[in-house]
Amino acid sequence: MASALSIKLRMGQITTLERLAAQGALARLINGSLYIISVDQKCFHAAARFADQHELALRGGDALHLAICADHDAKLATLDRRMHEAALALGMASTFI
Repeated sequence: MASALSIKLRMGQITTLERLAAQGALARLINGSLYIISVDQKCFHAAARFADQHELALRGGDALHLAICADHDAKLATLDRRMHEAALALGMASTFI
């Protein structure tokens, strides 16, 4: 989120005040609604196994997100059709939004 907001600020798509407001909204969301999951070595190894399946066409970060979901038996919710299809191919629960 920090990177996306910085890019938008540099491109003149948002103001400094809008960036601060978005950062505050994110902090409130994280503190009030989200569960933070630690990523351990097991997840990185699983991500490597997922990324190694070339037919899934997974990027490294996407493979790691899928590995974290798999490790915590969590359902993936994504805007990325490729990631959604990879999750289903791996036998994971996934919702394409």
